[in-house]
Amino acid sequence: MVRSDPYPTTVEQNLAKKLALLDQMKDDRPDLICMTECMLDANCYPSYEERAGNALAMDSVPIRALADKARELRSYLTFSFFENENGTLYNTAVLFGRDGEMVGKYRKTHLTTGEYDMGIVPGRELPVFQLDFGKVGLLICWDAWFTETARILAMQGADIICVPLNGDGVPHHAEHVWPARAFDNGVYMVYSAAYKGSPSSIIAPNGQFLASVAGESVHQTVEIDLEKRNTLCPHLSVGLAIGEGKVLYFAERRPDLYSRYYTPGKRD
Repeated sequence: MVRSDPYPTTVEQNLAKKLALLDQMKDDRPDLICMTECMLDANCYPSYEERAGNALAMDSVPIRALADKARELRSYLTFSFFENENGTLYNTAVLFGRDGEMVGKYRKTHLTTGEYDMGIVPGRELPVFQLDFGKVGLLICWDAWFTETARILAMQGADIICVPLNGDGVPHHAEHVWPARAFDNGVYMVYSAAYKGSPSSIIAPNGQFLASVAGESVHQTVEIDLEKRNTLCPHLSVGLAIGEGKVLYFAERRPDLYSRYYTPGKRD
């Protein structure tokens, strides 16, 4: 997990700062690195129009430099940036593999008003990616405020959900809701925030904060065991579920019941 304030005012300066932060992690030999949302251009342009006009292509020099760093570190690396694909704009979280090649990408599905003003187009998929140690899902900032997004990733087998974000403007939201996402779905949640007013945190499937940092640009490495049973309570269930959230919730959920009350797009 890497948190970094995007204080430089050019993409080149931001890139240099991010590469230097990644270099600091070499001795940790991380398997997976989660960086922040739109980390290359946050303070670079005075208007939405200029920022949109300078959105980066996937094969641009800054993105390739970060892919090369993933290869150098032999780590999986994910972060978000404003992507221009043939004239269409997205807020994209890309996931590079240990070889520097793209494993996959996720496009932010729940946009802010500012992103709509920029002409950003929302994504339409919630993919999960198989890595050499487990399955990883991606969300971006505002996406994680919606309970359905993390649940859908967990239902597809995600062991870890990485959330690059600019920041959380409601302090108690990070304190209470972030661990709830982990607890409710039996997954590890990794939040990496850009701004020093927001924490960056790694949270276990039982809702426990394994690490949380704030302030200036820092990184935190945590070793987790994806084979470890994360039992919530042995008396919560019987049979297959045996109290482990990742099994319990999905073995005993009642979609036949919920569908009676849920119509997509409907508000009462």
